[in-house]
Amino acid sequence: MRYSVYITADANNDIASIVEYISESCCAPQAAVNLYNAIIGTIRSLEAYAGIYAPVDYKSLSKYGQKVYRISCKGFAIVYTIELSTVIVHRIVHGSLIT
Repeated sequence: MRYSVYITADANNDIASIVEYISESCCAPQAAVNLYNAIIGTIRSLEAYAGIYAPVDYKSLSKYGQKVYRISCKGFAIVYTIELSTVIVHRIVHGSLIT
């Protein structure tokens, strides 16, 4: 099944904050670009593969609904839900922050 992917404002802000921090605070602009490309590539892969992952059960993610999914990308977690044929990317956070 093919899915359309919607990235929420929160998720877009997460991406921008992560890239800015790595580029500016860590003085690693190329690493920031590489991470950005990896995150976007992983999100795009959800168009084809979102439904193959099992829902996760983390208390900190319960606010997004009963069936919440997480896919990892270079230490970050992409948190999403599926509604019919649409994947909704809610957040991109450091994997260690999910409990």
